[in-house]
Amino acid sequence: MFDNNVVIVKGYLSHLCDLMTLILQKTRIDGSLWVNLGDKYYDKKRITMQKEFLSIDKIEHFISKKEFQNKTLCGIPQNFMIEMRNRGFIIRNNIIWEKDNAFPSPVKNRFTLNFEDLFFIVKNNKPQYWVNEITLQTILKTPKGTQGLYNQDWKWVICEHCLSILEKNEKLIPTFLEHTEFNAKNFTFEILTELLPSFSSEELFPIKFTSLCKNKSCIDGKIKKTVWVGYNYYFEQQLEPLQSQYAKTTYSKNKSKLLKEVNSTYSARKYDAKNYVHGRNKRCIWRINTANSKEKHCASYSEELIKTPIKASIPLYFCTQCGLPRVPIYDYYYNKPLEIYKGVAIKDYSNALAQNPSESKRRILQSMRKIRFLKGYSHCICEKPYYEHGFGFDPFMGIGNTALSLLNLNRMYMGIDLNEEYVKISRKNIKKINTNTKLDLLVLK
Repeated sequence: MFDNNVVIVKGYLSHLCDLMTLILQKTRIDGSLWVNLGDKYYDKKRITMQKEFLSIDKIEHFISKKEFQNKTLCGIPQNFMIEMRNRGFIIRNNIIWEKDNAFPSPVKNRFTLNFEDLFFIVKNNKPQYWVNEITLQTILKTPKGTQGLYNQDWKWVICEHCLSILEKNEKLIPTFLEHTEFNAKNFTFEILTELLPSFSSEELFPIKFTSLCKNKSCIDGKIKKTVWVGYNYYFEQQLEPLQSQYAKTTYSKNKSKLLKEVNSTYSARKYDAKNYVHGRNKRCIWRINTANSKEKHCASYSEELIKTPIKASIPLYFCTQCGLPRVPIYDYYYNKPLEIYKGVAIKDYSNALAQNPSESKRRILQSMRKIRFLKGYSHCICEKPYYEHGFGFDPFMGIGNTALSLLNLNRMYMGIDLNEEYVKISRKNIKKINTNTKLDLLVLK
């Protein structure tokens, strides 16, 4: 006979995974799923068996014959992630929601839990549609790419392999610029990397650089790059600002004094990170305080937590005829280099099949120079497209925080909840900001 508490934990996971599987199967081809879960400690005294809720036959494959030890973490988020992965879905991120104002814990024999997990799950790992960065068209068929027409399917860009060679050996810059009109005498790699990214494809077309690499696709120091971007699922990159200063601890030569210096993020000289307004790609640890609520709900979360998933994975507009989203397309110009990294890896990363940190750092520093601006929204090729706002669904609506966030971000919503009292509270909160909702909350009986 299995321990009743183990059955409850496994039964909860089984029902939760079944529900999330059903939701993912019903979502759009580019849809995604976000699940927020916290962990619990196993306690024999507090957990009781709920036979009317659990289906024992359905969860036999979950159950281990070994009983959980008392006071251990149940591992609910981790087991949920593993089971969803085993069902064929793709776990794109495990976000850590850190709560600085977490409720104090009276325990003295372990650390206080002040975080929960937020999983980002999708169902496709192959492109479902393609967007042209020049014409802003969205299509469902695979485009021609570099085999198509110039300035419609592909464009010219500087060969990255040639640039990496120049970075390691600046003496080759005159050779690289030999057949161009540039005066290479005063050129450094810093000037070169500041100048070249600013050229458009039309400006690069007549310029003939000297190819330095052995890449077959490199022609006159340039390569063809497709302007079609494939989307496995809808996702808009979210950015966070750079920290202007980092506190770095260093030791003096005699190691007798501890010197604290304020250095820049990537180099020893100081810089103003405010010049790089778009910052970096958002990290996976989100520090968001819990929100106070006067409503009768013990697990309401902050609207700030859900804003980033909404903006990242729910399109602002989509076509009701073909179902394709309107993807925001950004163009870029480049700031002055944050730092010209001249370090060379001393280890043989290529033979070890490992990522070269020097190459990674160079690409990161170059991407940090990009300043983006909205070029426009993609459009489908329907004869009479009709666009509506994106749509979000919450199967555990509670008091309606998800719906409020969706409405504030100009998206539509639908939610369900077992508790009729919570539904009434949700409707009351939603009417304060929106009196004519097309989709309303439902009560499951």
